[in-house]
Amino acid sequence: MIPLPSPRPPSCQPIFLFPDKGGFYFLSRTRNALTYPKLFDMGFNSDAQVADAMQQIARKCPAVGIWHGTRLLSFGAVLPPRLTMKPLEQALLRDYDVIAEFSNGATALRRKPGGCGL
Repeated sequence: MIPLPSPRPPSCQPIFLFPDKGGFYFLSRTRNALTYPKLFDMGFNSDAQVADAMQQIARKCPAVGIWHGTRLLSFGAVLPPRLTMKPLEQALLRDYDVIAEFSNGATALRRKPGGCGL
């Protein structure tokens, strides 16, 4: 089992695990809140797909998620925002509080009160 932020979401609750944790939903007994199991930087996913993912997060607004920005190819590189996942990361941090930072560079997020317009 993959440890999730406490309080742990109930089984089958939608969460997000970005950018590349698509196979972990099964292991964490949750389900993906979005239609994208993975999103990659450096042009692997289009700007339209990243924008769509941001809209899906805002619309579905899962209670918790994991952001693992150090897994991105662009981590630490100086690149134009469209080649990174900065727009997605900024959208997440607007609506979610950081509740834990893990030694592997992943960050646990919990929806802010009023996040996603709720």
